[in-house]
Amino acid sequence: SGKVLVAGGTPTSTSAQLFDPAANGGVGAFTATGSMATGRAFHAAAVLASGKVLVAGGNPGTSTATAEIFDPAANGGVGAFTTTGSMLFAEAELSAAVLGSGKVLIYGAGTSAHLFNPAGNGGVGTFATTVIPTSHYQGTLTPLWSGAVLLVGGFDPIGGGAFPRFADTFTETVGVRNSGLVVVQRRDHAATVLASGKVLITGGNNFTSEIASAEVFEGIVGDACPSDAFCSSGFCVDGVCCDTACKGGSCDRCDLAGTVGTCTTAPLGNPGKGPLCATPLTCDGVRTSCTSCESDAGCVATYYCAANG
Repeated sequence: SGKVLVAGGTPTSTSAQLFDPAANGGVGAFTATGSMATGRAFHAAAVLASGKVLVAGGNPGTSTATAEIFDPAANGGVGAFTTTGSMLFAEAELSAAVLGSGKVLIYGAGTSAHLFNPAGNGGVGTFATTVIPTSHYQGTLTPLWSGAVLLVGGFDPIGGGAFPRFADTFTETVGVRNSGLVVVQRRDHAATVLASGKVLITGGNNFTSEIASAEVFEGIVGDACPSDAFCSSGFCVDGVCCDTACKGGSCDRCDLAGTVGTCTTAPLGNPGKGPLCATPLTCDGVRTSCTSCESDAGCVATYYCAANG
């Protein structure tokens, strides 16, 4: 709808409002909406694929594990909250980002995070936990174009206040993957997704001073990519950031298991890529271009002419 939900703000505040930027002749206006069941501050909030909003946790010192779903269409369009499953442990000072699967990653501190599945329990919603090996407390969670979530900055409040030197990406299938060194270690910063898919990291502090610098997160070799512009190498090949342009021939690939991100000659029988590799042409495991043959004599040593040519 383009409206903005504002909910809670103190541990005792259950009220919520909707901001409509088109109201009042385009000046914008707030209207009251349904109230939450639990007052919340420093909680997580995320817009689900359905257009509903998840709010979860919050209230430092007396943290809550409860969560609620806001439905803007409920109550005749006024909007209303309903309770959903609770997190497996109470936590506040949370950040949230929606994964490509539609699930929501919620993280506060330490090495555990929450995964909310809006389809769980017959559509009521359920939580599970997942592992974040490096603490990013007071860092940022940013959804990437690939469906992964980028974790940048923050610090470890338990491990002596250490700042992580690396950014991490999280997916359900892989978990956490190291995604390169940060230039400046920081917390309480901003993260903004750019049109290229890269993420701009700005500001923040390191406890002793405010930070004026900015840096850009871009895909490293092996990361999924939408275009050359996203990759630090400048090459997006076969859907991943590649170490080279990988244009030796139709049997060069950058997405082969075990060598993802490195341009490699496709193994024997691989269909290759591009129109030159249409059936019956296949890769021979040696050359970078697709080949065909009429007899064994047309094949390199130790290879034979197969039924598909």
